[in-house]
Amino acid sequence: MTTRMKIIIAVLVAGALLVGAYLLFFNASSSSDIGITASDVTTKADQAQVIFLNLASKTGSVTFNTDILKDPRFTGRINTQVPSVPEPVGRRDPFAPISGAPTTAATPGG
Repeated sequence: MTTRMKIIIAVLVAGALLVGAYLLFFNASSSSDIGITASDVTTKADQAQVIFLNLASKTGSVTFNTDILKDPRFTGRINTQVPSVPEPVGRRDPFAPISGAPTTAATPGG
């Protein structure tokens, strides 16, 4: 395959992906699910609210299983927290040589 043919195929694939994404995101959702139509919307903020309400209406109600709060393994828990002991603050300049410690000077070439 020539380079020109590869470029043509890549452009066609990218175009197909863009068309598919447009159809998926913009044409698949209908705003009539909650009784609000696009003609009722006047500003972009209203449009965003309609989109949000449409998506929210498609989700089911969320429920949480709270039986774990009544489980004896949960209610029988005890506090095993250990208080932290404050540590002393470090040196003023951590890169300064420690006084009284032997220093080794690097010699050039060896």
